[in-house]
Amino acid sequence: MSTKIPYVHETWNPVTGCTKISPGCRHCYAERMAHRLKGRYGYPRKDPFGITYHEDLIQKFLNLPKYNSSKIKKRVLVCSMGDLFHHAVPRKWIETVFSAARENKSNDCLFLTKRPLRMVQEVKHFFTKIPEHFWFGTSAENQHQLETRVPHLLSLKEMGAPVLFISVEPMLSGIDVRRFLTPIHADDFDGLGYGEFGPWKDGLDWIVCGGESGSGSRSLHPQWVRDLRDQCIEGETPFYFKQWGAWFPAQVSEPNGKDVIRLDLKGRDLSFLPHLWCEADAIMIRAGAKKTGCVLNGREWKDFPRPKNE
Repeated sequence: MSTKIPYVHETWNPVTGCTKISPGCRHCYAERMAHRLKGRYGYPRKDPFGITYHEDLIQKFLNLPKYNSSKIKKRVLVCSMGDLFHHAVPRKWIETVFSAARENKSNDCLFLTKRPLRMVQEVKHFFTKIPEHFWFGTSAENQHQLETRVPHLLSLKEMGAPVLFISVEPMLSGIDVRRFLTPIHADDFDGLGYGEFGPWKDGLDWIVCGGESGSGSRSLHPQWVRDLRDQCIEGETPFYFKQWGAWFPAQVSEPNGKDVIRLDLKGRDLSFLPHLWCEADAIMIRAGAKKTGCVLNGREWKDFPRPKNE
């Protein structure tokens, strides 16, 4: 299925539906889309975003053309309209999806989840070695979700995962990913410790970042994006800035509290709190994702990973 998600060529949704589990879910685009499609294309009229299996899409995926017009291997995002590893998804469905994806070796299949613990459990149940065209990722909209989810994701390194990535979208705070990017040693972090995880043999292979779009969108702070980009450059990790989202850095001096806000580094709107203003604040204007684009410091950042097996 064609998609507007710019870092993949196609999406494939044999399982749809989800429930909210963290702050990034508040304005879920997939839920909004499912309600628009209710009663059509296999989305139930009564509960369009309920966990649903679309058996007809399994065979359609097996028949997907092997390459795009440029003869480049396609990237396919699996279950963009839900979470394959939701607790309500039966293991049998996951087995069927994995089996079909494994058969279609001419496409890189991207599995993105907010539930990496179950993802890891299912991967370890079905595989002893991860297929070379399977990429696994987790969402991490803030530091807490990063620290909670990424250690589970990185445990797949021991199974030969070619690409492990995170999606920092919607970006709701600044995050520090440095300890997850490159091979590290315990003495590098002044005794912070790893708990039950780490030190990592290898780090994340790719980071995607973007702002929120649609109704009720929350603004990101430009410095959060710049800091994340700089961490990726330092860690030699590909960085993909997908979009600013609904809000864009404005060339105005005063916020008006509606379509122009003053955002501090903690993500708070200080438009009507001038006694808290400082130079680090960003003036952001609501313009809509179609107009804001993805240019950061004069250029687009659209780097991709090279799988370990290439």
